[in-house]
Amino acid sequence: MSMGINKGCYLSLTEPACAFGPIALFWSKQLKGNEMREVNATDMKNQFGEFLDLARDEPVGIRKSGKLTAVMVSAEEYEHLQRLEDAFWVARADAAEARGQWIGHDEAVQLLAGQLKQPE
Repeated sequence: MSMGINKGCYLSLTEPACAFGPIALFWSKQLKGNEMREVNATDMKNQFGEFLDLARDEPVGIRKSGKLTAVMVSAEEYEHLQRLEDAFWVARADAAEARGQWIGHDEAVQLLAGQLKQPE
């Protein structure tokens, strides 16, 4: 049984075109030139090892009740994304400091303590 979902191509458990064995995958619509394989949560649970192997090479979207709820990525990709986020926040802090909008640690602690005080 095969059906279209979100203009994607659904590969059934018996579809011979599925390059990763008897696992149900469907291609999501193209996102900024990249395609991401997606799987429903039940198939992810039942064939976790296969999807874990696949996630080493590419992101795997996980859908529950038809809604994309998570994306499984390799540890290397996750670490890369963490480094990008860290670099983003360092750049924001540097820009704020250059504009004179940066306060030091002691001033920040005082400011937060003053805002957290409960009215008597």
